[in-house]
Amino acid sequence: MKKIIIITIIIALVFTLAACAPSAPSELDTKKSLIIGKILSVNNVSYTAISSQGDKAEIVYESSNAMNYDAQMVSDWGMIFAAAANFDYTEITIINTINHEPAAKIVTTSENVKALGDGWINESEFWDAVEIKAVD
Repeated sequence: MKKIIIITIIIALVFTLAACAPSAPSELDTKKSLIIGKILSVNNVSYTAISSQGDKAEIVYESSNAMNYDAQMVSDWGMIFAAAANFDYTEITIINTINHEPAAKIVTTSENVKALGDGWINESEFWDAVEIKAVD
């Protein structure tokens, strides 16, 4: 009887741990990441990683290669947001790195990007809706 209880507990524990484990990206998420990467490569935006998981995307952007630092960074952020907005993400996150060390986290939505692109909001309103935080 004790063996049955122990086996039942172990099986329940295995299922619980499997349910809590982070799931691997789906084939669709992988394809979205590849498409975003291709768009960024064609536009010479230096990224180091892209991940897509359901309605969220995260792009790691290495800014130490920017020629005219501030202008280039903002331009690249815009290109990253535009590339990711094609997939209706509710959260697009850019992890801005300098010399491969995280420096800032920039977050917006596809809806915000599309509103700018469609002329519903101006650049100032767009950037007001973008969350920018320094990374410690």
